[in-house]
Amino acid sequence: MLGMMITGHGEFSVGMKQALEMIAGEQVFCEAVPFFEDMELEAFNLKIFETIKQLKEQTDGVLVFSDLKGGTPFNVSMLAISEIADTAMLTGVNLPTLIEGSMLRLTETDPVALAKILMNTGREGLEQVDFPVKREETEQEIGGI
Repeated sequence: MLGMMITGHGEFSVGMKQALEMIAGEQVFCEAVPFFEDMELEAFNLKIFETIKQLKEQTDGVLVFSDLKGGTPFNVSMLAISEIADTAMLTGVNLPTLIEGSMLRLTETDPVALAKILMNTGREGLEQVDFPVKREETEQEIGGI
């Protein structure tokens, strides 16, 4: 089993975890680590490292999900996983990715392999939906002149 850590700006990680649990049920070994504007970088860095280490001690590995490539949560998490074995990271995460990941992580032991699978899930979860525009009937169509 793999652990999951979700991080991002503001309440993103907390909201994503709440949405995940609303759909897929309570998640064990899944932590949300928010980054707030007024946080000290060192405190956030420590929280990320500690969370990943704790999850790693209880699972086969850890998959980290972040909101935005290049943002502080991403950068700090990348530093952490570069120092902790059996970890991987996905950025630009969406809810379909978290839902699929929450199910597959129960039997998967390789976070890199799971990350590769979830890349497709993330892409498939993002879709432009077109609805036909309802046009107004002309007078001729409704029997007019």
